[in-house]
Amino acid sequence: MAKVIPHRGDPRSAELIGKAYSRSGYNGAMRAWLDDLISQSTHHYVSPFTVAEVYAHLGENDHSLEWLEKAYQEHDSGLVSIAVEPMFGPMRTNPRFVDIVRRMKLSAG
Repeated sequence: MAKVIPHRGDPRSAELIGKAYSRSGYNGAMRAWLDDLISQSTHHYVSPFTVAEVYAHLGENDHSLEWLEKAYQEHDSGLVSIAVEPMFGPMRTNPRFVDIVRRMKLSAG
């Protein structure tokens, strides 16, 4: 049976994430949120920066960088903080990350 992912604004989103947290802890809740965001992005606008943040929290840096690149292409306003955002710390030396920061003309503080 296919998993039903609630659409944006659906109160079932919070319930889905809460149940995932109860069942699988923090990473389970983050994964449920990520699945929900990606599902929503096929029908509604979802900030690619937000998706990149969730992937970063999960330690999935390659996926996070893919979504940061999408955020750059879409001029997502969340990107203004990437050079100093602690969650992106593990990626600071990654050439792909450095390139995004360079293209944004931000200082990697």
